Amino acid sequence: TKPIFNKQKLLTIHNLHTYHTISETFSILKYRTPISLFSLFQLSHRKDTLTITPHPDCKYIHNSSKLWNAARSRFDVFDFSKSHGSIKSGVKNLLFQNQCIGDNINWIDKNIAFE
Repeated sequence: TKPIFNKQKLLTIHNLHTYHTISETFSILKYRTPISLFSLFQLSHRKDTLTITPHPDCKYIHNSSKLWNAARSRFDVFDFSKSHGSIKSGVKNLLFQNQCIGDNINWIDKNIAFE
C-alpha cells in the first residue's frame, strides 16, 4: 500500500490523526474556543504558545499537548499570529516527507513519527 499512498500523496490514518490533532489544538488555543476544551489546556506563563503537558491520565489533552509542543518548536510558533493554513500545510508537508522515508514497499516506524 505504501506506493499507492505516496503516489496519490495520501496520508496514512496515523498521520491523519496527528495532522488533525495538531490542527485542532492550534485552533482551540488560538481562538480559545470551545471554552470547555480550552480550559483543559494549561499554557505556560513564560512562553505564550507552550502547553504544560498534563499527567497521561488525560489521554487527549496529554497527547495533543505533546504533539502541539513539538509542532510549535518545529514551526517557530512564538505567538498565535500565524495563520491556521500555514500551520496545516507545514504539518502536512512534514508528515508526508516522513511517510516517504525508507524503501518504497515497507512501512517503518519513522513513517508515522512526528519529528
